[in-house]
Amino acid sequence: MKYLTFAYLVFLVFCFIFSFRIIGAINSSMLVGGLCLALLMMRKKGVVVFKKTLSSVYVAKMLKFIYVLFFFSLFFPILHQSFDFYFTKVVLALLIQFILGCFLWAFWKYISNERKCYYDIEKIIIYAFIIQSMIQCIVSFTPSLQPFIFYFNNAESINESYNLLFGTGVRGVALASGTGFSLSLGYGIAFIIYVKKYLLYKLSLINVLIGAILFVGIFFAGRTGFVGVGIASIYYFLDKNSGTILTKIGKVFNLLFYLLLLCFVIYCIFTDFVNHLIDNVFPFAFEPLYNLFNNDSFETASTNRLQEMWKVSITWDELFLGTGCYFDPLYPHTFYKQVDIGLFKNIFFWGIWGYILVLLFQYVQLYPLRFKLDKSDKYYLYAIFLFLLLLDLKAIALGLNKTAFSIILLIVFAYEKNINNHSFCTK
Repeated sequence: MKYLTFAYLVFLVFCFIFSFRIIGAINSSMLVGGLCLALLMMRKKGVVVFKKTLSSVYVAKMLKFIYVLFFFSLFFPILHQSFDFYFTKVVLALLIQFILGCFLWAFWKYISNERKCYYDIEKIIIYAFIIQSMIQCIVSFTPSLQPFIFYFNNAESINESYNLLFGTGVRGVALASGTGFSLSLGYGIAFIIYVKKYLLYKLSLINVLIGAILFVGIFFAGRTGFVGVGIASIYYFLDKNSGTILTKIGKVFNLLFYLLLLCFVIYCIFTDFVNHLIDNVFPFAFEPLYNLFNNDSFETASTNRLQEMWKVSITWDELFLGTGCYFDPLYPHTFYKQVDIGLFKNIFFWGIWGYILVLLFQYVQLYPLRFKLDKSDKYYLYAIFLFLLLLDLKAIALGLNKTAFSIILLIVFAYEKNINNHSFCTK
């Protein structure tokens, strides 16, 4: 029964994080929220847990901050008469996702209290990403499944540069609302969680297999996820709970041995799939390395474009007052000044003060972890925040990214003190 409930929670978390389309404007996170709410309302204890959840201080603070962001997302387009309310839609989507997350949180607390044990939400997040990786592998290798998956992820609406890989079995093969930057951002956070929950304390063939499946998922999601792997590696060596540096270096050699063993076994069993990865996926996933060996240049089209965007000019008015524009009024359906960098998008829309507000919003969301995590786990919090901060230099990652917002929300919920008093339901 415990494992059945665990599998059910993995399903709910998968639907909540990836928020794939069901029909029309209805997505999977709405389905999950509605289901959790209905199940809670059917039990008296469930109603009590639901009321306590919504009356928490954290929920009140988050709602107030979202309302502030919503107000300013309306104020700046009206002030500048751009009437570009894209950020308003983003904040409204976060508000809905937060409310749905509270429903899921309340249901998770109710289940944990009923079972008298604690379902590890961080491990559940990892399993959700493992399932996503397997879906991407299967769909990539089976072209006949791609039209089916495209319906749920709405991949046809992605931007022009992304469409270069659309339908090739490399991009857009995830069961998620965001199959590009947002998904790779999620994988980066998931890898940091993986290091904390698996790699720091126990190195086994199963744990290495879990990490390998996560890593393969990044091949399809985007190279952004590799930044998360790098930060997770730094976090691994900085953590003081799992032995000395020499001990960890020894674990790394053991890890490499397990990886070589896994690669050999997987190649023997799934030869055609491995050849598909080598021929079709690796040239995209490891494009910088391919370019280095073939053209003596460690670069990609996306990094070159990113460097160009960093050369954009900003006036003092744009810096301090913003423009109220997310899209460029001179070039419809393109970003303001054709810049996709999260830092600049925020500054162009509501100025440096608006960006500081977004930073504060991210701080408020993460704030409970400062007190609920053990002091020895402080690098875990720093790793997540650093990853988001760095990725905001490429696209919107801090505060306003729905995938990152959803994962961090679940992490914060995972350290709710009333639940941590229980033992784990599953190891």
